[in-house]
Amino acid sequence: MNFPKFNSINGEYYFSILKDLSFKYNEPLYGMPIIEDELVMYKDTRFAELGKIQEILKRYDDYVLNLRVGGTDFSSIFGLRRDITTSIYDIKVVADCLKDILNYFIRKDCQYVVSGPVWEYYSWDENSQEIQGLKNELDLDIQNGFHGKTVIHPSQIDVVNKAYVIKFEEWQDANNILNAKGGVFAGYKGNRMNEVNPHRSWAKKILAKAEIFGVANLNARF
Repeated sequence: MNFPKFNSINGEYYFSILKDLSFKYNEPLYGMPIIEDELVMYKDTRFAELGKIQEILKRYDDYVLNLRVGGTDFSSIFGLRRDITTSIYDIKVVADCLKDILNYFIRKDCQYVVSGPVWEYYSWDENSQEIQGLKNELDLDIQNGFHGKTVIHPSQIDVVNKAYVIKFEEWQDANNILNAKGGVFAGYKGNRMNEVNPHRSWAKKILAKAEIFGVANLNARF
């Protein structure tokens, strides 16, 4: 169930109804809160609001599989819209809000899958500016900790799915890190540092994603 404009005011109601329906029909049901309103966007209410949302999600943790953020809705609050040459991370007032959402919901003691905002441009031409922009924003999503992206057009599906396939180098480095007792050593390609303790949580996530999205062949290019 999608929960649009999810916040601390309606969140408890959303999940209480979902929980009641799950028991009534003896079916596992899950909610996807979409964080996209002014209470989180405005800085003067943001941190208190995120804390309240966090508490609601903890109470209903078994019913939450994914959180979404509404980049378009956040932008609209200020009358902004990214063009085809920029990503959501170039819209600073929105990017500032996104990083705070991630800070609350992908930390060690409160980890959720948080999916990135939609990309508003589409094309069937894989070499088009529309698709290159999508690929660029996907890369920034992944680097910042988002996993998944809602598509708005069929031409975006393969691009998004391919972006989450794990590179062979990352898969090998993750295995080497988790199999090492400690210390520092060169990565698979010999061009980056693998430090076992600080990179361990990253490695665990890489192998978990590899189970879901697969691992690219050694020489694969996307």
